[in-house]
Amino acid sequence: MTDYDDRFAKSKKSITILEEIEIQMSIDDRFLNLCERSLSELPQEIFQLTQLQQLYLTCNNLTELPPQISQLTQLEGLSLSSNKLIELPKEIGQLSRLETLELGGNRITKLPNEIGLLSRLKTLFLVYNELTELPVQLCELKRLQEIDIIGNNIVSIPKCLVDKVKRHRKF
Repeated sequence: MTDYDDRFAKSKKSITILEEIEIQMSIDDRFLNLCERSLSELPQEIFQLTQLQQLYLTCNNLTELPPQISQLTQLEGLSLSSNKLIELPKEIGQLSRLETLELGGNRITKLPNEIGLLSRLKTLFLVYNELTELPVQLCELKRLQEIDIIGNNIVSIPKCLVDKVKRHRKF
């Protein structure tokens, strides 16, 4: 495959994704499902969808979440499970309406301290990552009801979170 062919294939895939976004947004501008689309990066057009409340990006090939995620201020649910994420941008903390954050099946080694700013967060799924600790800033999340950490190598849990952790190993 030549360099031109490779660029054309990427362009063709982007057009397909962009068309799909447009179709989904015409039906319901609060919900976007781009699961299993082999995305290695997010189309920049997503960050213009300021009314978006639910964003599903499960089972892609995303290696990073751009800082522009902070522009989606109405997000209540964000699913990034089964990607290749290693970290989250500190801007994740600006998603003040976020209630559910699904990050299972990635390669995340550390959560940013700014995760403690997600004051409406109720559910945090962190299964099968590469975490060894949970930031104490999670203790700031008074609405947090459940943290699922199975499949990580977490050695200790902040005392304030022990009652919220579900399906964990005995320490």
